Amino acid sequence: MVSEKLLTSSLELLGVDKKNDYLRLAEEFFRSKAILVPSGLASLPTPWLRALPDILWNMRKPNWEALPFMIRKLGCMDGVFCLAFAQELPNFSDRLTGWDRLRIQINLALQPNLWTPLSLEMERLVWKKRPELREELFKTTP
Repeated sequence: MVSEKLLTSSLELLGVDKKNDYLRLAEEFFRSKAILVPSGLASLPTPWLRALPDILWNMRKPNWEALPFMIRKLGCMDGVFCLAFAQELPNFSDRLTGWDRLRIQINLALQPNLWTPLSLEMERLVWKKRPELREELFKTTP
């Protein structure tokens, strides 16, 4: 597992200079494939903005021309990608729903994340640009 501090730092190091480009592309994707541009899109870290359209698009059935769900809100809390679906009904039980399974699947697909070790390339970038986190890197190495 990657610590939240290490994940946050990793996300900050990747593609900051291209965030506006990826935000524009993500907005276009949501407008054309999901009809609704979710609130909170601009708050996402650049690597997640870049990857999210492809991850979502690959979740649809091959012959579908649009996403099978509408996302109304996105965000990041404590290193976890959070999303709310427009079609989702309130869950008053403690049962895991299909929407929850979808959230888990998306969280695991976004890289870096809390549950997957950092890539060697990412570890090297953190080592070089954030020397104060070197000890943290050793804690998460498998």
